Amino acid sequence: DESYFYTPTPLPSATPTRAGGIYDQQVLDVAIDPSNSQIGYAIVREKGIYKTTNGGDFWTLVFAAPSARSLVIDPSNPRNLYVTTWNAVLKSTNGGETWAAFQEGLPINRLVTAIALDPGNPSIIYVGTEGGVFKSDNGGTRWYDVSGGLTAAKIYGLAVEPGNGAVVYAASATTKIFKTENGGSSWRQLDYYVGDATFAVAVDPTNP
Repeated sequence: DESYFYTPTPLPSATPTRAGGIYDQQVLDVAIDPSNSQIGYAIVREKGIYKTTNGGDFWTLVFAAPSARSLVIDPSNPRNLYVTTWNAVLKSTNGGETWAAFQEGLPINRLVTAIALDPGNPSIIYVGTEGGVFKSDNGGTRWYDVSGGLTAAKIYGLAVEPGNGAVVYAASATTKIFKTENGGSSWRQLDYYVGDATFAVAVDPTNP
């Protein structure tokens, strides 16, 4: 079994702090509960996963994960959270109280850098790594490589098109943007130049 369960213990740094307490930290990602805007999660570089339950006035470190990079909330069940980290994807099914690490099928000794869910079927998940794109069709328990056609190994951003989960965009460290229209079976490079490196990508839900 490739899952390892964690129950965070109280930490000295878990004392709630005002949002100003993390303003001088490097926040790598933020996600807001789609059913309750008072609840949000943030990843702070070299520290871990923070949670607010009052719209950002106070934040609590709910899990120490120094290599955490990106996070996403399951829109169909906001208590399901996914966080990318070194060698694994962390998953919580109770709003961050406990976490399980899933590694099966992911590359060894590589940072998992980006994550995106299929909004129409959140059990389908894509992650970007320093070794390509990987996909799970069972909620993150197992992963398989869907990097065919990618000419860049390090993927730092992913986005799934709303209303069409087969369309996924991947942003690379080499300024290239890739697109698949078949759920990762094949990719093609888009003719865009976006600077020295691309660390995020998004799809306009009103005009995909």
